[in-house]
Amino acid sequence: VDVSSPGKSDISCDVRVNVHYFEDGNVQLRTDMKDEISVQVGSAEETAKSIVSAIDKFESKFQTELEEIYVNMHATTFKG
Repeated sequence: VDVSSPGKSDISCDVRVNVHYFEDGNVQLRTDMKDEISVQVGSAEETAKSIVSAIDKFESKFQTELEEIYVNMHATTFKG
């Protein structure tokens, strides 16, 4: 994040998850999510709050999408 001048700046976000489950079979889940999020640069405190809020929104969006994958997995991935 460029904090050298006030205004909007972008953060590149990238999360990768690799889960390998062995107990009742051999199941792997690999997923990733990338995004660009704008933050407001101002005072140190305002900038920090903006960055934390942006990361929180990105992580919440990723978690929601991951939960949807798990909910729909039985109908798509494990369809027999």
